[in-house]
Amino acid sequence: MNKYETTRLPVAAYLHCCKLLEFTGVRKASDATAVFEFLDPEGRGESLEIDFEQGRAIVDARAFASSERFLKNKMYRALRQEEK
Repeated sequence: MNKYETTRLPVAAYLHCCKLLEFTGVRKASDATAVFEFLDPEGRGESLEIDFEQGRAIVDARAFASSERFLKNKMYRALRQEEK
């Protein structure tokens, strides 16, 4: 099954809050970088990111903020995981 990955929290929050792709997890890519992973069976991820970049992404502000908090928590856990 195809995956879409991004290191960009705002893009990940957009995909998550609008339920455009199914969030599958986050992993540590380097000491300071996390990668957000989504299922993307139709290969839509890149075009969705372009929509976000070009201002065509309309979202509910509360849903976006909630998704951003959720993903930040996951990101911080992934980045600290190997330190323990």
